[in-house]
Amino acid sequence: MANNLNKKLERLNAQIDVWIDDEDYNKIWFDTKENHNAKGIITLDGNVKSEVKQCFPDDNSYCTRNKYTEWQRALSYGIDSLPVVKVGGEDLKPPDKYWSHLFYAKLLRAKIKQKGNDCYTRRLDDVAAYLERHLPQQNGDGEWETRLTLMYLLELSAVSQDWESLGFAERAWRVITKPLTSSTNFGRALTSG
Repeated sequence: MANNLNKKLERLNAQIDVWIDDEDYNKIWFDTKENHNAKGIITLDGNVKSEVKQCFPDDNSYCTRNKYTEWQRALSYGIDSLPVVKVGGEDLKPPDKYWSHLFYAKLLRAKIKQKGNDCYTRRLDDVAAYLERHLPQQNGDGEWETRLTLMYLLELSAVSQDWESLGFAERAWRVITKPLTSSTNFGRALTSG
């Protein structure tokens, strides 16, 4: 069952990236102000939802300088917390904590991109720091540990700017091409062909 959930979450992770690239943000979350009956693919914990709302006020404010405390709270979740409680109809439980943090970072990246101004874009550095703090530890060469680490590194590349983006992409490449991965199904799939 865990592998089926991981596969579904991996597909949702890729789909959310496509929606962000296409600027189709309403499929990721819906602001209730726009459509009372609609629901996005990512469901936040109740407290997290109110904190994120404070970081992205509805008043079309241009900048986040006066929101320092709100951003600090929104990015202060510990490794054992679950900021995202449901993705694509799948409930996330404590063993899924790394997925929860990854999808939370994706939601923040999407909301920052939707705002689309330099002041909000600077907050991507904060999201990168959040991802770094929650990066899964490699405890062996398990296929899903490697895949999840790879997804974190790719998300770090997506939220990073300039040369840092390239650095995380290079690190992701090293993760998937290290010699030990050829002994896993994931590694064999990458190295065959």
